[in-house]
Amino acid sequence: MKIKSTSVLLFTTICTLCRADVESDLKAEQEEIWENGGYTVDEIWDEFDCDEIYEEPRQPLNEFDWIALRGVYRGIVGPIHSTIGISHVNPFSKKVKVVHIDGKGRGVIAQEPILKGEHVWTGKLYTASFVDEDDFQKFLATIRVDIACDVMHWMYVEKFEDKYYISVDLDDGSFINNAGPSWGVEPNIVDSPADNSSI
Repeated sequence: MKIKSTSVLLFTTICTLCRADVESDLKAEQEEIWENGGYTVDEIWDEFDCDEIYEEPRQPLNEFDWIALRGVYRGIVGPIHSTIGISHVNPFSKKVKVVHIDGKGRGVIAQEPILKGEHVWTGKLYTASFVDEDDFQKFLATIRVDIACDVMHWMYVEKFEDKYYISVDLDDGSFINNAGPSWGVEPNIVDSPADNSSI
């Protein structure tokens, strides 16, 4: 019985992320991308009107949204090719919260003190990697349009053993930017030398 109720919950959650609730013209565009593929990310961005979507503040995704996205990913690439397991471990070792910050967008803020140099987030735990560009396009065509825009905003390309992968972190780590000298960006943390912590 417990498995059945979990399945219903997961199915309901996935339905909130799927394309059934989008306007009919966008649904037709997603259908075409699903069937034909061969689009660039820029073309999909334009077809989905992502610039218009990003004119309004975007809300953080909740844990059920992330679980559903991981399920859609596994369903498209298959369990053998999936880089994400079925566990639902919190990738953050500290209490954090995703909030909308005026003029910046969504970001992760600490809910408790973090010591300087302390490990906070386990990257790659929920990194969805697509070796097949068509699978990535099917993923974008399956999920809700506004979340597809988010995924295109968060995605990055990695090279491993002479193959290129399109990757995206399907957890709140997507709201963390890279910073440091090698990126040419200063980290936006505040050091508190009195107690050797960073916030």
